[in-house]
Amino acid sequence: MIETKKTFHVAITMAGAISAGAYTAGVMDYLLETLDSWTKMKEKAGSFFVKYPLLKQLTWEEFEKTPEFAEISQDKNFLEDLQKKAIRYKAVPDHDIQIEIMSGASAGGMTAAIASLVLQLENKHHVKFLPDVKDKATLAELEEIKGNNRLYNSWINLTSDDMLSVLLSGDDISFIGKPVSALNSLFIRQVAQRALRIDETDNIIAAPYVSDDFNLFVTLTNLEGYQKSLQINSSGKRADLSDYGEFITYNHSDLVMFSFGENKDTGTVHIDFNNQTDNRNKKNITLLGDAAVATGAFPIGLEYASFRREPEFINKNFLIKQIHSDTEDLVETDSPYLTSFIDGGLINNEPFELTDCLLKSRLKTKLKKNPEIQKLHAAYMADFEKKLRKRNLEENISEDIDPILAKEKERWFDDEIRRQKNYTILMIDPFPSERKPKKAKIPENQTNYYPFDLLGVIGQLVATMRSQLLVKTNLFNTARDTNDFSCYLIAPRRRRFQKNPTGEVIRGDDGRPLPVYEKDEEGNDLVVEGEKIAKIYDGSAAIACGSLGGFGGFLNKSFREHDFFLGRLNCQSFLRRHFRIKADGENAVQNAVTTAYSDEAKKIFQLECGAEYVPIIPEMDLLKTQTNLSTEKIPAKPDELYWKLQFPKYDMKIFEGAKDKVLNRIWLIMDSLMKTNGIGWAGRKYVRMGFLYMRNDLFKKLTDYVQKELRAWDIIR
Repeated sequence: MIETKKTFHVAITMAGAISAGAYTAGVMDYLLETLDSWTKMKEKAGSFFVKYPLLKQLTWEEFEKTPEFAEISQDKNFLEDLQKKAIRYKAVPDHDIQIEIMSGASAGGMTAAIASLVLQLENKHHVKFLPDVKDKATLAELEEIKGNNRLYNSWINLTSDDMLSVLLSGDDISFIGKPVSALNSLFIRQVAQRALRIDETDNIIAAPYVSDDFNLFVTLTNLEGYQKSLQINSSGKRADLSDYGEFITYNHSDLVMFSFGENKDTGTVHIDFNNQTDNRNKKNITLLGDAAVATGAFPIGLEYASFRREPEFINKNFLIKQIHSDTEDLVETDSPYLTSFIDGGLINNEPFELTDCLLKSRLKTKLKKNPEIQKLHAAYMADFEKKLRKRNLEENISEDIDPILAKEKERWFDDEIRRQKNYTILMIDPFPSERKPKKAKIPENQTNYYPFDLLGVIGQLVATMRSQLLVKTNLFNTARDTNDFSCYLIAPRRRRFQKNPTGEVIRGDDGRPLPVYEKDEEGNDLVVEGEKIAKIYDGSAAIACGSLGGFGGFLNKSFREHDFFLGRLNCQSFLRRHFRIKADGENAVQNAVTTAYSDEAKKIFQLECGAEYVPIIPEMDLLKTQTNLSTEKIPAKPDELYWKLQFPKYDMKIFEGAKDKVLNRIWLIMDSLMKTNGIGWAGRKYVRMGFLYMRNDLFKKLTDYVQKELRAWDIIR
C-alpha cells in the first residue's frame, strides 16, 4: 500500500496465557470483524456519494431545495432512511489502518501464528455472541460458523469436548517412547496443523488494513542457548587470545520471524498462503506450525518442541541481531540448525520492546521512500552540514564529518517518526501482572523473620525469577506519559452480577441487573458518596481460564467459550472507549486519525470515547445505532451483553470421575522414567506397591487443590 498522510500504523503483540489464549482469540476475532465492517462501510459510503454527490457537500435541508431532491422517491420511510444514510456515511472516518506486525509469546504466539492466516482469509466466519437465540436452525448455523472460525476452533473446540481425558492419555508416551511432559500434548500439534491448512474453499486476499510487507514473529526459549565467549588477558582487558581461558555464557532468548506479501527480507521465513505447490513454501508453512507449537510449550506441563531452521533465519535476522548484537554468526552456516525449545513466555512473555524496535525500523524504511519526506530530509541535512562545516572552520576543528552526518541522518528519521505520531502498539494480555497481597504485620519484638518453609522458598524463587524477566522499564516510562499514544493494553475486565438461588440474575427497580458490590471491613456493601461501588474483576480473576495457573480452561469447554466471548466484548468496549487519541483541546494530536473525523463523526463516536477524543479504529455498531435504518435491528450495546455472559460453573464430580485416568497418568510417567533410567522390574514393583498404598491420599490432595483453586475463582458449583 502506498504510504499517505492518512495511514496509521499498528503493531499487535500478544502475551502468554496457556488456556486463556481463548481470550486473546476472542479479542482478535472482534478486532478483525471491526476492521472488516469498517472497510465495507467505507466502500458503501463511496458508492452512496457517487449516486448522491450533493449529499456529500450539502446539509439535508439544503438538499431538499435542489432539483435532484424532487426527482427521487418521496416515500416517507425512504426519505428518512436516505437522510440517516447521509449522516452515517459522512461520519465514516476515512483514514487507513495498516497492521505492520503481529508478535507473541506462548499462547499469544500461537494465536498470532493462526491470525497471520486469518488476516488473509476473505471469509473469517466471525463468531458473534448471540445469547438470546433459541431456534434450532440458527443454533446449527452458529455451530457451523464456530467450526469454520480458525481462532474459535483452535482455542475452544481444540480436539475434543473432553480435553481432560486427552491430557491424561498416554498416547504421547507410546508415540515418543518416554515421558517428556506431565500432560499429553500431542493435540497441540494437531490443532496447529489443522489451523494452518488451506483447502479449496479458502479464498486468500490482500486485506486493505494489512501492510503488504507484513511481519510476524514469535518468541522462543532456546534450551541449548547461543554461546557467548569473551577473552580476557592478564591485565584484565579484552583480547583475542588469553592464557586464562574464556569467559563463556549462553543466551537462551530466541525467536522466529516470518514475512508475507512483498516482504522477503533476508533472515525472515517468507510465506505465501496462496502458493500450495512450491515445496519451499510448504516447508516454511510447516515451520510456522512448528514455531507456534514451540512458543506454547509450557515448561514441564506441556512437551518441548524441536525443529530445524536454515542458518540465515538466525544469523541474518534483524531482531536476533538486536538481541545478540555482539556476535557475528550465532550458528554454523553449512547446515540447518536443530535444537529444542520451550515456552517463549519464560524469557519474554510480552515482547513489546522487540515489536517496538521492529516497528520503528519498518516505519523509518517507509519514510525514506516517501518523496515528500525525502525533500524535507534533504533540506534539513544540507542546512545541518553547512552549519557543521562552518563551526569546524570557525573553531579550527579537524574531523571526519561523514560519521556525524550518518548519525544525524538516522536521528532525523527517528524524530520524524515520533513527530508524526502515526503509529501505536496494541498489547493483548490475559494475565497482566497483578498486585501481590499485603504482607502480614510482623510484631516489632520479633527478631527472626522466616515467612516461608523450603517448598515456599522454591515457589517464591520461581515467582521472583519470572517477575524479574517481565520488567520492561522503557514500557513503564512510555505508559506514564499521558500524552503518548504509542502503546495500549487490552486485558480481561468484567463485573459479576447477583443471582438468586436458582441462578437467575437479580434485577433492580429499573430492570437493570444488580452487580456484585465491593465490601467494607464488616462485610457490608461499600458506599462512597452515597453510591455503592460495583466490584470490578480484572486480569486472571475476570476469566474462567485463569484458574489453576492458566490450565483451568482445559477442565471444561465452557471455560474457554466464556473467555472467547469476554474477549470479544472487552474488545468492543476497548475500541469504543479506550483505543483513542486526543483530537481537540490542550495537547491535541494532529495525525492520520484525528484529521479523519468530521464534526458529524465526532458527535457520534465521542458519545463513547469522551469529548476531545476520537477512536483509532471506529466501531461500526455504534455508528449503526446512532443512524439506525428502518430495515435494521439496533445492535446490542456491550453493557447489555455482559450480564448475559454467564460465568461458568464446574462440577467437581467430573474431576472426581477422572480419578483412574489421573492416577494412571502419574504411574505411567513414573514407570516410564524408571525404565528409561535403568531401574529393574523388582525396583519398579516396590515403587508400584508404595504408589498403590498412597494413591487415594495423592488423589485427595490433587482434588483439594483443584477445588480450592476453583473456589477462589467462584467457578465451582
